[in-house]
Amino acid sequence: MKQFVVSRWKAFLAAVLSFLGFSSCNGEDNPFREVRVMYGTPTATYQVDLTVKDSEGNPLKGIQVTQVESYSGDTLYTNADGKVSAELKAFPDNLSLVLEDVDGQQNGGTFQTDTVPFEAFKLNQLKEGDGWDAGTFSATAERELSRQ
Repeated sequence: MKQFVVSRWKAFLAAVLSFLGFSSCNGEDNPFREVRVMYGTPTATYQVDLTVKDSEGNPLKGIQVTQVESYSGDTLYTNADGKVSAELKAFPDNLSLVLEDVDGQQNGGTFQTDTVPFEAFKLNQLKEGDGWDAGTFSATAERELSRQ
């Protein structure tokens, strides 16, 4: 009897929450398996331009760049000029990137993993936001990686 009451209670709550507009963000109806930004979640769009160099100022190719707390989970890599450009979404004031040397000696050495915190980016607002959207920003930074 207890199980019957609990299951009916859960069904009732699910119906009420659905009626109020709450639903799952990553259920079977999401063919891309991406995390959707739910209503009421503040976000900002950052057009990131990052340059990664070694201690002598030489560009580092093939450095893996991943976003901390990413919506998309994209993995990016620096090009031959040590640059990576991408449009990323993040909570406002919370863009952070991890730089990791994953190719070993191919780029001239083995380099320590580093994090580019939000404070390291030079921001310029390109577009005003509305409501929960904080707007679009250009975010540029240059980072120097140390050899291991």
